[in-house]
Order: sequence, then C-alpha cells, then structure tokens
Amino acid sequence: MMSRLPFLTVVAVVVFALTWSPMLFADDKVHEATVVKAGNAEITLTMKGDDKQHTHDVAKDAEITPYDKTLKLEEMK
Repeated sequence: MMSRLPFLTVVAVVVFALTWSPMLFADDKVHEATVVKAGNAEITLTMKGDDKQHTHDVAKDAEITPYDKTLKLEEMK
C-alpha cells in the first residue's frame, strides 16, 4: 500500500497540472470590435482603435450568442 501512495500522488499532480494550467495562464484580454460583414462562413471585423479589417472563418454550426440571444451568422449586424 505504501508503494502506491507516491505513484498516486504523482498522478494527482499531473492531472491537476494538465487540467488547471491552461485556465491559470489563459489570455484574459477582451477585444472590442465592430462587425463589418458576416456571412458565407466568414466574419469581417474592425478592432477598436484600428481601421484594418480582419476576416475570420466561422464554423457552419457555430453558436453566436450576443446579449443572450442566439443568432445565425447572417443575422449579425
């Protein structure tokens, strides 16, 4: 029984490190952007303070929920 204790301790530390480390070091930045165009599985945004447009792919089954409402990509304004 005593030989299992160090092994279980190591396993517990590894599990803790793998599950909590991404949350501890996550990027907490919030970006403010304006939607320029949305549709055809893409969304184009301009970031606050920057006039450059950024286009990103959007999954067909993406759930878009601004202000606690579910929208389709084409409904973004």
